[in-house]
Amino acid sequence: MHRPFGPMATIMQGRESQRRCAKLFKWTAIDVIERCPDTRPCEGCVLWDDCRGLAKRAAGFIPVDDLVRQWHRTGRRTWSAEMMCRQPQVSDCVYPEFDTSKHVRETVPQTEHGQWIGGMDFGLRSPTVMLWARVAKSDKPNDQRTLHIVDEYVRSGRTFQQNIQAIEMQATSRGLLVPDWLGVDPAGNQRNSQTGASDIQILREKGYAVRSRSSPLRNGIERIRSRLDHGTLLIHPRCTELIEAMQAYHFDISHPQRQEPVKDGPDHLCDALRYMIINLEAGSGKVTARKY
Repeated sequence: MHRPFGPMATIMQGRESQRRCAKLFKWTAIDVIERCPDTRPCEGCVLWDDCRGLAKRAAGFIPVDDLVRQWHRTGRRTWSAEMMCRQPQVSDCVYPEFDTSKHVRETVPQTEHGQWIGGMDFGLRSPTVMLWARVAKSDKPNDQRTLHIVDEYVRSGRTFQQNIQAIEMQATSRGLLVPDWLGVDPAGNQRNSQTGASDIQILREKGYAVRSRSSPLRNGIERIRSRLDHGTLLIHPRCTELIEAMQAYHFDISHPQRQEPVKDGPDHLCDALRYMIINLEAGSGKVTARKY
């Protein structure tokens, strides 16, 4: 799996029913190396950090000298990803800072502390996404308060009214409080040609407070990166699709000059998170931006 958004990642991160249809075989270069001769010293060998003497008992087919030459002409990250089957390369990822060991944490929402907020991305053929989050109670500014994403809803092929009903049922079953406000896509103000009502209008009629502040995509991405850097964004392990989206959201590797991330699936969950954070940090008042 060279990249967290490549073909192998798609197979490995597929639905459980898909994963049950295939076996996953995983090996590294050291697993297929030929036996290293006893006369060859381990001391000073460039493969020592990965081999640790295992090649002395190996029964593979790749000559030791071939791997040594490969090591010398390969960068450390590429070697780790392609030859040692460790973490895939994240150089083309939008959020290379995202680390499951650091940012995925089981948190128990406490209703008496903090604020409940939500983020939503609208869709029909593409999925409708709803994220629930709790902002830790603190005297710090909003952009410095820790944000815990505690649950997710991701569904395609339903009307918006059906999604709202399913979202409310999920919230009730899991003990999630109604968010104080929802950060949503400003495009949700557009009226549906059939119903004559916009998605934001429907949400407000259902009693939700909605924030739909416009902000450049790059600004939202930088705000999420900042939170990842400073450890103020945590995601509950049950938010599996958001976690996968944070790993797979990527730029176009065939057009490195493009600054817009690829819209091939992970963008919907990342957009819902972005709408939430932009509206949290902007607050309900007006913000004046100047260029210098």
